[in-house]
Amino acid sequence: MNQAVANIDHDNISSLYGVGRLPVNRVYCGGPVLTQRCTIMHTPEYSVSGTKQVGESAAITFNDRIVEDIVQGRGPRAYKIMLGFCQWRKGQLAQETAQTGGWLTMPATSVMWGNYKRKDKMWRRSCESGALLATDAFLNHAWA
Repeated sequence: MNQAVANIDHDNISSLYGVGRLPVNRVYCGGPVLTQRCTIMHTPEYSVSGTKQVGESAAITFNDRIVEDIVQGRGPRAYKIMLGFCQWRKGQLAQETAQTGGWLTMPATSVMWGNYKRKDKMWRRSCESGALLATDAFLNHAWA
């Protein structure tokens, strides 16, 4: 969700889908699967046919209607436009995140919905947010 696509922007997505002009927003690399397909990752309050919930903090929609709803102001509160997506076999992601030094995981926060110009900014802000949450949890436990 942090790697912008260099040669496609929100105007290209609007013309490819034949909808009105999308609000200015970067288009990100979602992953190596179906890179010719536009995927919208968004806040979970929005749902139409083709929407899949991703935990409590996000959903992903493959339905073209979401683009029209965004244009008309009926879409999700926050979203990221992506080309392609990542897919793992059952248990594969859990196995990879359990490996020491493989992944840094933390709870989802509103930081992930930012439209950052520099790809490292989202990760830096996420780590700062995660460190604050961990510090608060530790101090609350220590003083309980």
